[in-house]
Amino acid sequence: MIGEPREYHDPPWFWTDQYDLNIQVAGDMRDADHIARGDPNSTRFSIMAMRGIELVGALSVNAAKDMAMLRRILAANAKPQRAELESPGYDLRAALKAH
Repeated sequence: MIGEPREYHDPPWFWTDQYDLNIQVAGDMRDADHIARGDPNSTRFSIMAMRGIELVGALSVNAAKDMAMLRRILAANAKPQRAELESPGYDLRAALKAH
């Protein structure tokens, strides 16, 4: 707006409400290894997509707090460890602190 070029880093993101489900997707879920956070057979969980050591996408169902952090992690190009993401008790905020 003030004439200074600035890169846009936010990942693509969309959401939809389908009956009692809030579904959000950020980044790119294709051609990646998927890590579940929570139980995918329940009505509240997240799936994270990794290519090698890079988090490239996330999907959440009724997990808006997870998605808010995952979007920030994706935008910051942070590199959380796969083992940390696989841990059910891992605090996603730690990925931004390590960045």
